[in-house]
Amino acid sequence: MHYSTFNALRSAEVAFRRARPGALRLAAFGLSCLLAVGPQVQIAAAQPAPPIPTQPLTIQGAPAPDYTLRPTATPPSSGVEVVSCGGQNRIFQNCPIDGPTEIRLENQAIDAVLALHQLPAGDRDRVLAWARNDVRAALFANLIVAYKKPADQRTADEAAAVARLTQAVRQKRVDAADVAIGEYNKWAQNPCAYSPPAGFSYDRGTACARGANQLFGRPNPPSRADFQAYGAAAAYATYASDASLRALSGDTARAYGTLAGLGAAAAAGGVAAAVGAGLTVGTLTAIQPFLISTILVSGYGLGVLGSSGAALATSASAATAASSSGALGAISLGGPVAIIAAAVVIGVVQGVNVVNAAELPARLQGDLSVAQNYDPTSALASSDADTSARATQELYGAFLALTLPDYPGGGAVPAPQPSDTPLVIGGVPTRSMQYLAWDNSRHSARLSGGWWVDTDAVGNARLTLTVDYLEPSGRGWTAGRLGNQFQTTSPGGANTGLVDALTYQNWQGGAETASLPSSNAPVASARVAKGPYVSVDPGSWTLTPHASTTLQVDASAGTRNLGAWTVDVTYDPAVVQVSQCVLAAPGSCNKHFAPNTIRIEGGTTNPHVGPRTLAHLTFTAVGERGATSTLSVAAPRLNDSTGAPLTATLNPGRITIE
Repeated sequence: MHYSTFNALRSAEVAFRRARPGALRLAAFGLSCLLAVGPQVQIAAAQPAPPIPTQPLTIQGAPAPDYTLRPTATPPSSGVEVVSCGGQNRIFQNCPIDGPTEIRLENQAIDAVLALHQLPAGDRDRVLAWARNDVRAALFANLIVAYKKPADQRTADEAAAVARLTQAVRQKRVDAADVAIGEYNKWAQNPCAYSPPAGFSYDRGTACARGANQLFGRPNPPSRADFQAYGAAAAYATYASDASLRALSGDTARAYGTLAGLGAAAAAGGVAAAVGAGLTVGTLTAIQPFLISTILVSGYGLGVLGSSGAALATSASAATAASSSGALGAISLGGPVAIIAAAVVIGVVQGVNVVNAAELPARLQGDLSVAQNYDPTSALASSDADTSARATQELYGAFLALTLPDYPGGGAVPAPQPSDTPLVIGGVPTRSMQYLAWDNSRHSARLSGGWWVDTDAVGNARLTLTVDYLEPSGRGWTAGRLGNQFQTTSPGGANTGLVDALTYQNWQGGAETASLPSSNAPVASARVAKGPYVSVDPGSWTLTPHASTTLQVDASAGTRNLGAWTVDVTYDPAVVQVSQCVLAAPGSCNKHFAPNTIRIEGGTTNPHVGPRTLAHLTFTAVGERGATSTLSVAAPRLNDSTGAPLTATLNPGRITIE
């Protein structure tokens, strides 16, 4: 026996409700929606199939916005001069409201990102260029807050944004209803020759067998829910055809999770009251299926979702056990469009599904009439979590479409600086961490202010507020920095709060832990020992192929005076070559003391207490990406000012080619 699309979607809801609360529950619903949308036919008595008359569509409600820009010589009354309706300096594209309103809304969202990530005001341009999905997430959070306010308490900007987004959602519903009517009329004209839209299937049963029409009448039509699914998939077809939009929907959901975690962490300090109030668990729960579906469609596998992956697969399988052809059809549409279609179909049908051909025309025509006046406000404010979640998903899909096309950041990333905060790995301050990303590719990441500079396996570097890494179990996590701690979240909405260290898989699949120095001090200062020492500073550095960097060799006699020294620095000549050695203290430097050794010798008649730089060494990367050279240190001779030998702590360095 076959099940209809509506029954499969209801099964997905059942799986959602029965699953363990939290990440498993919402992910089970998201994954079930991904697999459930697909037309199946329920056999019922044959009925005549009257066609549905077509009529012009008249959208009631919010008036269409005026997209005409005022000349910049005459600023609009709002006081905001509109110089662009799109491009890399804007999030909303094509001025969907009026121009000035979008600018103010975008500025509020950028302010929220800066505050939650504790970034300086000077990073505004970086946020707009490199953290666009974070700004989208903050924008969407603010819009949800506006929707949940009484209409008379919204600001003018909030009212305009709510009206425009309502219009966008309403138009999508009308488009879906119109397609549903058109598909029914196609079916009514010739049921036995009817084929549903691409990505769906239709079982005509036995009624279309040779000679069966004379015996059994016409085949049963697809159900009301099936036709609505055809329409919803068509209305949101961009999510099926545009891979960048699918990725954007998942990335924005991921950014929302990080912002929500940062908002919770900032609540104790009163920051969240100003910028994080809209970052709610309800919205996070509603949009996380977009991230989960993106992970699955991208082929990352359920392992990224953690130990709950097997349970999610079981829940989805149970929800769609009898609709394998529908499952294949839904997946061919792409994950996000399946989620939005599910939200639309369940919202429209409201538990009243129809297969009987005689009842369908009136029902589908009624769906169109309802769509022409649809307002998501009441559904969004519903005390029923599922109803609110579906309305949120529908709004999310329409909202993202208003921000296309996207203009992701590009250009050069900041070069490493000695003042950059290091990562402490294995107890040693290190310039960067080498980790496995969600797709198991090799990445390296270093800190630059409040940002990460993340470099992928082919050498493409980008600025980002978060990195996506695999922990030793294979589960995926996202980490952002907040002061001397990390904020971590996992697909499905899990949030650890602030943690002192990240445990991740290195390039060899082993476990490593990275933390931040408590003093936030530069690498060189973080490596200073209390007693005598010799160090290569910074302790770790990352180079691109053929690039060069200059490190320094420091020494100290602790509480005594440093008088004389002989220091050897060894390296792997297949990875780096030394091109220059510049003395910083009296003595000599032989950069060819041995094929892999630099010798620095010297002494002084004017000794002093404390650290002293002996020489500056310039290295050039000659190896392949991923190669690492340890810069080992030996001190055959280290004496104080009286000639007494010193026993020193030796701090090696490391250069990695990325």
